[in-house]
Amino acid sequence: MAAQIPAPDDAFVFKFEDNNSGQPPEWNEVQIPDLVALKNLSVSEKNSLLQNCGYLYGFSIDGLEPKRSIRPVAKHMPRFKGPLCLRETNDVTTEIITSTSERESNYVHHGWSSTTIYPTPWTSSRIANTNQPNRDGIWTTKRTIAHKLELTISIEELQPVQEFEDEVRAALSLSTTFEKFQAVYRLLQVWGDVVPLEIDIGFSLSFTDHESNIAKLPATGSYNGLPDLLSIKTARIAKKGGNATIPNWTPITWYTAAVPPPNWTQVRISRAIPTIQLLPQDLQDQLADLYAARLSGGSLMGVANGNQSFDDAPCASKIPAKITVRAGTCIDCISITYLDGTVSNRHGGRGGTEYDFSLANGKSSYCRVWRVQFVTNTGRVSPPYGGTGGKPVVARSPGAILVGFASILHKQGENMLGIWRHDVVGVVPKQDDAFSQYFGGEGGTPFNDRTVIGNSQSMRVSRVVIRCASLVDGIQFIYTGKSGRAETAAPHHGGWGGTRKEFVLQPGEYITTVSGRCANVIDQLRFETNQGGPWNKIEKWSCLWNVIAGRKSETFGGNGGSYFNISAPRDVHGKPMGLHYICGKSAALLDGAMFVWTPM
Repeated sequence: MAAQIPAPDDAFVFKFEDNNSGQPPEWNEVQIPDLVALKNLSVSEKNSLLQNCGYLYGFSIDGLEPKRSIRPVAKHMPRFKGPLCLRETNDVTTEIITSTSERESNYVHHGWSSTTIYPTPWTSSRIANTNQPNRDGIWTTKRTIAHKLELTISIEELQPVQEFEDEVRAALSLSTTFEKFQAVYRLLQVWGDVVPLEIDIGFSLSFTDHESNIAKLPATGSYNGLPDLLSIKTARIAKKGGNATIPNWTPITWYTAAVPPPNWTQVRISRAIPTIQLLPQDLQDQLADLYAARLSGGSLMGVANGNQSFDDAPCASKIPAKITVRAGTCIDCISITYLDGTVSNRHGGRGGTEYDFSLANGKSSYCRVWRVQFVTNTGRVSPPYGGTGGKPVVARSPGAILVGFASILHKQGENMLGIWRHDVVGVVPKQDDAFSQYFGGEGGTPFNDRTVIGNSQSMRVSRVVIRCASLVDGIQFIYTGKSGRAETAAPHHGGWGGTRKEFVLQPGEYITTVSGRCANVIDQLRFETNQGGPWNKIEKWSCLWNVIAGRKSETFGGNGGSYFNISAPRDVHGKPMGLHYICGKSAALLDGAMFVWTPM
């Protein structure tokens, strides 16, 4: 940092009104040297000059251009009560700056150094959330600056204003990861992503255009004044400061004009730091831990010899718009197209037939991977893509959306890991559903009754239709809604052999336990509910015991295979859960099933 200028006896004190901060008044005071250029200014005019130049203010840099906060985000530490490092200059500089993206060119056009606008992770996430277009290319900015003052601050001199620190602590005290993220995003939008440390003050004239348009300009033009610049129809032009005293902005005359200090403004920011770095270290550590929890699923860390790995983690800040699958008898390839048009890695080859599954509003809540099937936050279920081998596996992350994959490809197939993002949605419908393990064999074609249920929590199983003999040939669930009158039938899964049987549930009754036997197919099924048996058929003491044990169906099927028994868990609030639907595999028989429980 440049050497500080000693404060003369008549130096005035720059003070922000911060009566609610709860800190000693001297924490908000700093001396400004009585420079020659400022000697005719009143205290209020000097205050206005520094405030208008962004001194101690935060700037949001998640948009197409910087936006200053409405109040300061920083103040001086008590031990730094010396004069402000404000150096008087009186020079004119012209600089030509090349930018490689449209967003970078916008910030350079407004006087920001390209080194100050590379966003922090918190800013990157907010940029991705809004799917801002950011074309690649070459843009040129020509800026002429009448440079009057140079303001330099050290981060060691600064601390956050109390309100900013309090809001961060409050955000981090919220209960869920999603709520914490949204609160931090909101407060950064208000207080700013960065605070400038080096500010050039004066007045300037800039123009920015794409290189293809610059190449078409006559080589004889100077383009140092507003009349010449206005002739360039494609250029962006920015005048900063000096407007009241420079009527025409003609070449040479505008930057040599005698412009009084009240008409100066911030013309260049050469250095800035994230506002988060103003906070105490404990809050910085908590924010770092929170951001680390934004993604789950992780990345593949190692690759075996002869294998090829792909990782979509660099795209994880983007929102998916479409999932593309190439499949035949197996999954040949899977990729994600994001809302900003970028495409993830191609996980696999180019065999099979290509299928697209578009996502409404760009949000998918979790995916099911057997062949491959996806379920969105709106309850839409994609067709299953791929072959019929293997056992069903459910991949999901409560309160998160799928944003990418990490995978290893090898001769025997593909190991794939979902990458989930936790800062986009707060609650995913049916995220509290619990899935049993898969019982049965690998034959048959996959099915999933979530296609019938969607996101409904009101549909309840009213009947289970079974076809069976020595094995369970087929199964079908019948549902009713709140009214209890209209029925919705899920598809029949399996064959049509054996005898047709039904297990009918009464209003308010739901299945709490499923038992049976299985090997390569489902040999036997039996259901138990939350309700007891009829009072008029057994003794009172026996009935009370039966209420506790639950009403049981008859045994459907034979005695082959191994015995299994699963009961509904309790939800996170300790409330009972009941069987809502099944998924599994079937052909001429019920090959296998996975039972899905939901809070009742």
